[in-house]
Amino acid sequence: PEGFVTDLTSIPRVFWQVLRPEGRYAYAAVVHDYLYWTQSRSREEADQILNFALEDSKVNGVTR
Repeated sequence: PEGFVTDLTSIPRVFWQVLRPEGRYAYAAVVHDYLYWTQSRSREEADQILNFALEDSKVNGVTR
């Protein structure tokens, strides 16, 4: 929605060679940022949803 801003994955630039902010986990990161922004879920729930979304996106456990 208008006014919503995401930083995607908050990965420090020094690590972008290995983990790009717009990688396969970007969709999950946007959902997570939105949940934090709206505060419609607790932080714990938002973090759990992020983990589920990462699993659904086939992001490996080490990256998660």
